[in-house]
Amino acid sequence: MQSYRILLVILLVAIALTAGCIGQSPTAAAGGNGLVITNLYIDPPADQLQSGEMMTITADIENLGSAKARHVVAELIGASWITSAISQQYLQGNIVLANFYELKDDVDGAPGTTLDPPDPRFGLPGQLKTIQFRLPAPLLPEGQKANFDLKIRVKYDYETSALAQVEGYSRDRYNSLYSQGKLAPPATASIPVQVSQNVPITISLIGPDKFIAGPGIYDEYTYQFTFKNVGDNLPITLDPVTGRETDGLLLGTIWVQGPGIFFRRCLGLAPEMLYSNIPAGLNQFFTSLQVQYQDTFSAWYQDTPWGDAWGMAGKIGEVFIGISQTPTAPALSWPSYVLFPNAVSWEVMGFLMDPIKLRRGESVTKSCTIGIINDPNNPATWAQRPDDTLLINAHLKYRYFVDEPVALTVTAPIVRVPVG
Repeated sequence: MQSYRILLVILLVAIALTAGCIGQSPTAAAGGNGLVITNLYIDPPADQLQSGEMMTITADIENLGSAKARHVVAELIGASWITSAISQQYLQGNIVLANFYELKDDVDGAPGTTLDPPDPRFGLPGQLKTIQFRLPAPLLPEGQKANFDLKIRVKYDYETSALAQVEGYSRDRYNSLYSQGKLAPPATASIPVQVSQNVPITISLIGPDKFIAGPGIYDEYTYQFTFKNVGDNLPITLDPVTGRETDGLLLGTIWVQGPGIFFRRCLGLAPEMLYSNIPAGLNQFFTSLQVQYQDTFSAWYQDTPWGDAWGMAGKIGEVFIGISQTPTAPALSWPSYVLFPNAVSWEVMGFLMDPIKLRRGESVTKSCTIGIINDPNNPATWAQRPDDTLLINAHLKYRYFVDEPVALTVTAPIVRVPVG
């Protein structure tokens, strides 16, 4: 019995020593960052490093979110003792502090790789890649011991998609259902949103839970988008103008789909801002204008500098709506068309729109007013529909990062010279 206990102790010690020599850290838990850094290994073990000794730090990057991660790069931060003078003492490639070109994407040639998200349809996990850093431990005076805090930082381009559906009714249809007790009046509520899972930026929506079109030619309803940073860090998105990483910046597109639907005002952008000669009386005369509808862009618009830019945003949506001059406003000089878009894009119109920036733990709420045209003679609008569905879409794009701490303990042993 005694020998059995001794054997058990020896086995447990052997297991502990085996684990220690590869320096494994606990696996990181899944969070809202999309990407996680897992399976951190340090060889030799992090608490047994000697001054000047070469070490290898290995970790896995795994995509646990619901979006594809693009341009994924990794770097080791905090090894300030690796100066150019130190680097020159080692052969090229022996010191590796960043995995940029090792993860080169073959698609566009830019630094960084692509990691696919999990595919629940086939039970496939998110894509994983292993990264490795090599560097010497810092040089310390003989007999000294010191702790060093480094971190692995992984940067990546990520996306958040959201879709909300709001039911709409003609005035006659609404009155009929209401009188039968089958429909309540419109009320401000939290609108259910189908949004990407396990992503650092989320979207929620508050506004009327239904809308009523008619009997007039125009109605509008306002919705509030809330963008929230639920990740551990913050976006560091490249500004399309400066080309520099900008803390907190979000890009992307918001668009609406439905018969006769467009943005009256969204994120600070209004149709009258798109043409400098629009009279200030637009709001007063808006409901009395003869409205013209098109499934494609007007020739006037395509001939302007805005044509190409709006073409990019317009491909996402369905209809652009134009207003033409009518006798009801004879004193006003209107352009041939003033386009009312159903899509707004920060990349295309960012200099006219309110920027969205989110720090750690922050949320920002912005309003969008949606216009609904109800022309009984034009089927491209709400027209004679008894009911239909308004689709509100959002697609955010941003660059994000995650960190994983790396704690090292380095010792410079005392060298004892034998007395002889």
